[in-house]
Amino acid sequence: MIDEANVECHGFDPALGNNRINPTNSPDWIASIVVRGVRMYERDKNHASIICWSLGNEAGYGPAHLAMAGYLRARDASRPVQYEGGGSRTPATDVICPMYARIGQIVSLAKDVDDRRPIVLCEYAHSMGNSTGNVHKYWRTFQEHEKCQGGFIWDWADQALPKEIDGVPTWAYGGDYEGDLPNDGQFICNGVVYPDRRLKPASFEMKHVQSPIETLAIRQDDGSYWLRVVNKHDFLDLVDLVGGAFRGEYRLYRNGEAFSDVCEVSAPDADGIVARVAREAVRDVVAGTKEMKAGNKAAGWRGMDAVEVSIRITWFVVDGRRAAFGKVAGDDVWAAAPFAALPHPWPVASDCHLLERETCECEETLAFGHVVDDLACDVHRDADRVTVAHEASGTSGASIGVDERTGDLVSYVVDGMEFLDRPMRLCMYRAPTDNDRGGSGGKSHAARWKAAGLDVLRPSVTSIDVGPSSVTVSIRMRPDEHSYGKATGVEEGVGVGEVGGSHWFADGDDHDGNDGDDGDETSMDDAPHVTPAPADVEATVTYALVRRGAGATIARASYRVDCSKVCVPSLPRVGVAFALPEDFDTAEFYGRGPHENYCDRNSSAHLLRHGPMPVAELHEPYVFPGENGGRTDVRWVAWTSSKRGRTIAASLRRADGRRGQFSSSFFSLEELDRCRHDSHLARDGRVHAHLDAAHMGVGGDDSWSPSVHEEYMVPAGAYEFTVEFDSLIE
Repeated sequence: MIDEANVECHGFDPALGNNRINPTNSPDWIASIVVRGVRMYERDKNHASIICWSLGNEAGYGPAHLAMAGYLRARDASRPVQYEGGGSRTPATDVICPMYARIGQIVSLAKDVDDRRPIVLCEYAHSMGNSTGNVHKYWRTFQEHEKCQGGFIWDWADQALPKEIDGVPTWAYGGDYEGDLPNDGQFICNGVVYPDRRLKPASFEMKHVQSPIETLAIRQDDGSYWLRVVNKHDFLDLVDLVGGAFRGEYRLYRNGEAFSDVCEVSAPDADGIVARVAREAVRDVVAGTKEMKAGNKAAGWRGMDAVEVSIRITWFVVDGRRAAFGKVAGDDVWAAAPFAALPHPWPVASDCHLLERETCECEETLAFGHVVDDLACDVHRDADRVTVAHEASGTSGASIGVDERTGDLVSYVVDGMEFLDRPMRLCMYRAPTDNDRGGSGGKSHAARWKAAGLDVLRPSVTSIDVGPSSVTVSIRMRPDEHSYGKATGVEEGVGVGEVGGSHWFADGDDHDGNDGDDGDETSMDDAPHVTPAPADVEATVTYALVRRGAGATIARASYRVDCSKVCVPSLPRVGVAFALPEDFDTAEFYGRGPHENYCDRNSSAHLLRHGPMPVAELHEPYVFPGENGGRTDVRWVAWTSSKRGRTIAASLRRADGRRGQFSSSFFSLEELDRCRHDSHLARDGRVHAHLDAAHMGVGGDDSWSPSVHEEYMVPAGAYEFTVEFDSLIE
């Protein structure tokens, strides 16, 4: 714990342009400021949990800080002193403690051999709303450089308050109280837990990147895998991990489902190896899958054309914890007390690795864009709709309907049952997150998207070609002329405008803000903003009924999308949106989960089969609504209606073989974009779904500037992908 003096005067110089006007530079204020540090020390000096003193926060830099530091150092030589203001490396601080430093800046500081002070970020990873992206890269940097000792995430908990608004219990923030002007809006909602301390997805990511044990799966030349443990404890040796404080176990998975029994690891050898998984054990998983599909080829309905073998390793705190932790603490009472209320066994670390992926030859696989034209289909055109139908023996068969005006898939019927409650249409917009709003003067991602009209794109068919079992449409998507330019603005710079990420270097420092060996920061520059032209997207889509596996008929949509004329630094997404009837309220999927994750925040999400779970649990109830509920690397997703006894499954595959992201909830994109409180979101009687070939990360280095790293952006270019649907009787 760091104990901080109650000194902050950010409002005197919010833009960090005139340090001299801060009270810490005024003789009139020196005594009042220093006495706060004195009282802090005298009050808390005997608390063993305090390991460092802080001179305050965001109060500029002046003689008052040097005076307070001098007092604390004279009175307590056992604890260091830290202070970020004035460049985070002034004589007043014993710790280099920048605020919202980017990774390249941290690396630059770590390589400075002339300054050996440790680096501890006093604030980083601003976790406002759907955020905390890139945090795995920060921890990789901390672990690679000896001088880096971590940081303090901002913040622990959302600080909204319970209040009834319009008759609905709601988490209230700035602007929700009469007369609270000015206010910082939802800027107080930047924690890794909710106001009532329920866990957010960010908390799982933070637990994973900070976990004290990591297990690697290393492939050997003979096809076996060795599990090597990396011990990140400072006081427990590797030999203490097994049979003392912790118990480790692993299990093999086949296409996301448990295959082997649970196996316990052994004590680590000199190389840290705790288990050796024989080649035969891995091959048994592959052989078992092929035998299953050879006997029941309909198992391919989930869109899998390969066998994937995964391993998950989990470490638990077990009953031996008292002796092990007591050995460190020298006090059995101290060691046992913190664990009394924890679940038993308590998982402290878990890793999941994809070991093998092998094409399943016994199942027919269809190359991207290829349509099998051996189905006897009826094709007819009626009332601006083209219908392709296939009658199967003993059933009423399947059909798809395509709107000749928009090119949307408007109908998918199996055995007389309609599954689409809203047409499937290309989608290149998301309800902005708090981070998407970060910026000013039209430079935020959200402002650029709306200026380009991505939120009001409407398709029109430019050509149509009807085949024996397929329909190919060319479409052009442009902003709706009735909506574009009307109320398309976006609220930018939510809450107070921190400067973060650049101000913490002292004047004259030669450290470049975004340089360094890990110079992978955002691609948003400081050039004058130019309003983007209206978006213009062209696409070709082939809809078809095709044969897969042992004669199963599925619906397929193959997309070629050209977004190169959209002038934004990053598209929010490229994919499709549709809706199912509301009673398809149970979902399961094979992808990263079970909790929400995005491409820049998914190291904690395991690539396994998750569910069944209520669709309501796929929605993440951030206090201020926006894009949420994403799951990445999804192989397939299925929705089930117990009322109908039917399941509809969907999969998306890119032309390059990569898998995409899905999200699903009872709330439409438009509702998430409109509403300002999660408790006020209104259902419209549908289960909404998105399948994305590409989806931008959420960012999180800060929330007041575009902070998604370049490798997690979605460039405006060409995308090719296939979506498949199938229906099963449960």
